[in-house]
Amino acid sequence: MIRIELKSEKNRFSPGDTLEGEAVWDFPATPKLIAISLEWETQGKGDTNGEVCIEQSWAPQSPSGREAFRWTLPEGPISLSGKLFSVHWIMRIWSVNPDQEAEMKIVISHLTTPVINRRVDSLLVPIAFGATKSS
Repeated sequence: MIRIELKSEKNRFSPGDTLEGEAVWDFPATPKLIAISLEWETQGKGDTNGEVCIEQSWAPQSPSGREAFRWTLPEGPISLSGKLFSVHWIMRIWSVNPDQEAEMKIVISHLTTPVINRRVDSLLVPIAFGATKSS
C-alpha cells in the first residue's frame, strides 16, 4: 500500500502556498525506490500537455514508513475546468519493486471558486443590412 496524506484537510490551495504532507507506505519487503511528484496536465480537445513541477525521491530503509514533504506551490497554471479544455493538478506517488502507484488531485487557484469555462451565447442583436433607422 502506498498513499499521500496532506496536513491540510482541504485540497484547494493558492499559488505560492506551502503544501505539506507525508508519503506513507507499507509493503511486505523494502521497496527499492519511492517517489512523489506534483504535476499539471491538460485534458480536452487537441493535444494534451503537462509538466512535472516538483519531484522528490528516496531509497527507503524499511518495508513501511513515512516521509515528510514541504513544497512551495508554483504560480501557475491555475486549475481550470471546461468543455474545450481543462487544467488539472495531480500529486502522484509510486514505488519500484514492488511497483505501486496512487494519485491525488488538488486545485491551485487564487480564486475562491472554481474557474469553469462555459459557452456564453452572444448578447448582440443582429442587424439586417439595408435597414434604416427611424426617428
